[in-house]
This record gives sequence, structure tokens and C-alpha cells, in this order.
Amino acid sequence: MPEPDLKQQLAGQFREVNGDHPMTDADEAGGVDLLEAWFIAHWADPVTGKAE
Repeated sequence: MPEPDLKQQLAGQFREVNGDHPMTDADEAGGVDLLEAWFIAHWADPVTGKAE
């Protein structure tokens, strides 16, 4: 498999598993300011997420 195709396949699989990250170009309001909220939102318990 040519290298660009492999990179695209891996990137697609990453997004499928992990979702879009707030620091990607696709997010018009991304950046470090939203990183904490994005991380906490992935926890069932927000208090535990904040502690992590």
C-alpha cells in the first residue's frame, strides 16, 4: 500500500475511534481553551474527569 494511502487510512481509523479533537483544523473554535472541557466530556462522571 502506498504511504499516503496508509496515512489516510490510519487518520480515518483514529477519527473513527477517538472522534475529532478540539485542536483540529475542522473545529472553528478549537485550541487549548477548549481542551479541558473536551477531555472532561469523555468521562461518565465530570468530577472524575476533572480530577484526571
